[in-house]
Amino acid sequence: MRRHTANVVAVIRARWQSLLPTFPGWRMLLVDSLAALCLTALSLLASHWMGRFGGPPATNHLDGVGMILLVIGPLAISARRAWPAGVLAIVVAATAAYLALGYPYGPTLFSPSLAAYAVGSRLPFPLSAAVVLGGVVVYLAVALIHAPGAWLGTVANQIGW
Repeated sequence: MRRHTANVVAVIRARWQSLLPTFPGWRMLLVDSLAALCLTALSLLASHWMGRFGGPPATNHLDGVGMILLVIGPLAISARRAWPAGVLAIVVAATAAYLALGYPYGPTLFSPSLAAYAVGSRLPFPLSAAVVLGGVVVYLAVALIHAPGAWLGTVANQIGW
């Protein structure tokens, strides 16, 4: 009886392990993907709430384009370990477009912060400094174009995040 039970357990274990991915970093990809999904949900809920009930004045209410731009950043975070510079470029482009179109702030600036951290932790210092500085320049351009009258506070806010 014990042998039969041990054989059944071995068969179940072998079948279960055959369903798991075989590439080496699948656990980290799973963790990053779950974090990205949580950050996406938080961004959507908080930006909808801030646009509806308070927060900084937004020139646009959150619509389909805003939701797509809002979702691109956090979902790209799931690939931050494999392609940190590419993820930062995607996140900065999506977030800059989101802010330039005047959508409500919310936690949309968490994604660029995580992507910048990934660049700093994965790439050598000179390269990571250049890549992150490129992102800062993009945010600076968006801040100067979007709010030319209050540029100092806006620039400090963008760079601070």
